[in-house]
Amino acid sequence: MLVFEKNLDELKKELLSKLRDITHNTLSKTDWVIVKCNELNMNPADKYGPIVGYRQKVRDWCNEMESKINNSKTKEELYSLDITPPKEESYATNSKTQT
Repeated sequence: MLVFEKNLDELKKELLSKLRDITHNTLSKTDWVIVKCNELNMNPADKYGPIVGYRQKVRDWCNEMESKINNSKTKEELYSLDITPPKEESYATNSKTQT
């Protein structure tokens, strides 16, 4: 049986794809805020500040992780990266049912 080991660039590409999927899925949970505010011509930060702050935190985390992945020199460095998104902040007062 032949076993082909992935090279560093292939692993980076895979991990970047996974990171983007995680980021997309994380942000999609609060996309409704942006859509709603856009439809009502509102600034999302005015009514949904904690959600807007969390979304920025997720984007910052994603950018930081992309840099770490791209700058990794070894497979071990890649394997040591934890691509778990930031914890959701409590924004219970800003629920979907709010108008």
